[in-house]
Amino acid sequence: MAAQLGNYVLETATAPGTGSFILNGPAADRRSFTAAFPNGGAVFYFADDGSSAEWGVGTLTIGTPSTLSRTTIIGTTSGGASALNFSGAVEVYNEIPAEFMPVLEADGHLIVKRVSDWTQQQALGASDAEGRYVGRAFGSVDYGPLQAGVNKGNGLSWLSYRNDEGQIVYSFSQPAGDYVTRAQISSDIVIAQQFHLYASGYLEIYRQTGSGSDGVLDIYSNYLGGNNNIVRITADGSYHALSGGSVELNTPYANNGNNGSWNASPHLYLGLSARGAWAQIWYEEHVGNTNQVTLRINGFGNDSYFWFDGPSARLNTSKGTMAFLSDIPEDIAKRSDLPLDVGKIILMWNGTVTGDASIPFPRTLSSVDSVFVCSSKQTDGNRASSIINVEGWDNGSVHVFAVYAGAGLGTATVNYRALVIGNK
Repeated sequence: MAAQLGNYVLETATAPGTGSFILNGPAADRRSFTAAFPNGGAVFYFADDGSSAEWGVGTLTIGTPSTLSRTTIIGTTSGGASALNFSGAVEVYNEIPAEFMPVLEADGHLIVKRVSDWTQQQALGASDAEGRYVGRAFGSVDYGPLQAGVNKGNGLSWLSYRNDEGQIVYSFSQPAGDYVTRAQISSDIVIAQQFHLYASGYLEIYRQTGSGSDGVLDIYSNYLGGNNNIVRITADGSYHALSGGSVELNTPYANNGNNGSWNASPHLYLGLSARGAWAQIWYEEHVGNTNQVTLRINGFGNDSYFWFDGPSARLNTSKGTMAFLSDIPEDIAKRSDLPLDVGKIILMWNGTVTGDASIPFPRTLSSVDSVFVCSSKQTDGNRASSIINVEGWDNGSVHVFAVYAGAGLGTATVNYRALVIGNK
């Protein structure tokens, strides 16, 4: 708030020292500060005890008695800017200091300071106004221009204005004589026919039919700056990432990073909607455990999963885990009497079985030649031994009985090792 001026304001104060002036009331034929200014108002003041004086800006507090604090000391007759120590009576009056007086040049021009804040109500000098303002347009809804100029490079004239949101907006004009031709308009119409933005919210972009590249849509990162073709979509719906690029589906923020947290990346979906069949592939992060790529295939009511996990590099399926060739002991795999032709498959796997049960094969076979199942060790009770009795098999599983030596069928729990020879 600017300091205030009033007419004929003068009061006395007694021995204020360096503190606030305690006002005694107005002198004869003068007005008091409380009569001229509001409570809390900032006012100019001079204080004079007859031998020294001080001037500045004070804050008025109306009360009993009223006081005038020495908020800002502009100067004193001692040459400093510290409060004088008045030990006796002092006159306090309202007047404008020379530091706040406007100055006229010899030719009558008013000198003002440079504008320090264009958002405030400050006086504007000629040097500040030069080159800053153009005439304001008529009309209550028009924006007032801020600046205007002509671009040296292309000859376009421009002006700027501030919109209702406070943003500075630039508007450019057309150079004289640079008009569009009818041929250019026709060309633009053809292009517009290939670009449709519908009010319902979808977009069509396509090339003109009948050309050599009919049905091809190319997307560039900067066509005019180097023809950097990055994506192509052809008429048959194929998507191509060009120039060695890749298709990346990424989640910017996976999870909180704690062990046990789980996150799946966006799914890549492939489907035949008319046939009711589809497939998905995605990446999973299991913090503190495994990372894996999962493939899900669904068709006609059958839903199957396949996944590769990072630590073991194994292919897992919803039907079981695929075995490595190294999982088959060398002493068995090297026997000359095992079938070695490419049409045969040798599977060997471990597990636990209880009683009368079927053990699924690790993968599906078209037919089975031989199955061998035996117990690897005893796991139930303290019996001396346990055996596996093979009852029969098909192309997907083998049926066994787990028994103790001397005990009945279908009561034991044993670990088994199985070997199957079959056909793809």
